[in-house]
Amino acid sequence: MKLSPAEARIHEESAAPHPWGEGDLVRLDPDHPGFRDAAYRRRRNAIARIALEYRDGPVPVVAYTPQEHETWRTVWASLAPLHEACASAGYLDAARALRLDREQVPQLEDVNAALIRATGFVMKPVAGLVGDRTFLGYLSHSTFLATQYMRHPSRPLYTPEPDVVHELVGHAATFCHPGFAKLNRAFGEAAERVDAETLVKVARLYWYTLEFGVCRENGGLKAYGAGLLSSFGELGGFEQRAELRPFDPAAIAETPYDPTDYQRVLFVAPSFAEATERTCAWLDGAMDDEIEKSDEQWRRELTPEQYRVLREKATERAFTGALWDDHEPGRYLCAGCGAELFRAEEKFESGSGWPSFSRPAHPRAVASERDISHGMERVEVHCRRCGGHLGHVFQDGPAPTGERYCINSASLKKAR
Repeated sequence: MKLSPAEARIHEESAAPHPWGEGDLVRLDPDHPGFRDAAYRRRRNAIARIALEYRDGPVPVVAYTPQEHETWRTVWASLAPLHEACASAGYLDAARALRLDREQVPQLEDVNAALIRATGFVMKPVAGLVGDRTFLGYLSHSTFLATQYMRHPSRPLYTPEPDVVHELVGHAATFCHPGFAKLNRAFGEAAERVDAETLVKVARLYWYTLEFGVCRENGGLKAYGAGLLSSFGELGGFEQRAELRPFDPAAIAETPYDPTDYQRVLFVAPSFAEATERTCAWLDGAMDDEIEKSDEQWRRELTPEQYRVLREKATERAFTGALWDDHEPGRYLCAGCGAELFRAEEKFESGSGWPSFSRPAHPRAVASERDISHGMERVEVHCRRCGGHLGHVFQDGPAPTGERYCINSASLKKAR
């Protein structure tokens, strides 16, 4: 699948989450307003480092400068009237419930208190752009990865990448709205389960809905996407500037996007409710799509041991697999297609020498069939998406399920 340069920059082929590190400190493009401002670059890196050093618990406070507070006020002075005229009713209701401070840049921890009460969502700090599977995947856990640095003061109404204005003005209020929360979690669940090619389509659908979504309300066009709602230039002129197309998730999934310029194409839904319903239906279908590959492809993509287990239904020797004694937090994905199969909280020590789980990660993760090989009658389990052999399920597990999913380490890969 052909990707736009922006899509290629953040696309993650791997199903494992992107590890944050020093490489996530701010890299500014030459056309960025702050590219030649050494003081601004140092300031952004200092704020980004707070995110790099963050592990868990309360979000650390960022001591915003008077100049950063002034930029925040300038943005609100320009956007507030546009919101009243151009924002969707759902966004406006949620924004009134959240009541962001428009004089001082709010702290994520203070915002989180309101979000948790409303829908259970939280915003956690991130140093900069992260990969699509990482960013979207966190949404399934009701977590939004948010930058905390401020745009350059020379262009208070413009930023070429997400900043604290985008995160708080555009996204924060939406997490007080159950419809937006449902849609975000649906994207997260899909991102954790689909293969790399489908992930591109999921990311495009996210872009044209939760970032640049438009719907009809009371005979007019209203914005519900955070990219529109946090941009004075976009929100004030999208009706005249962009080509407005009918809302069609399948068409959206084939439409690349470019975040470095005003959006040239937007998709208009009959209502926000319909956009949510049709998007969730498309995402459900994407998660159910079966993967078919030739034997040659599987041999090329899998290690010899993975191929032997996943495609030839072999069984690794007990106590030899890499994950049989693994008890660290995380998720267990199919080594063949990256679909999420099991979670660490359902893993238990069975004494069998193979990874053992009391249940799959979700009801559609695995499928089963009768196995009468080797003179025994058992129930084989395999990945529902790619058909890869995983192991067997036995009725001697712990309560409440009473089941023991006995799985080959070679059929899994760990995402922590």
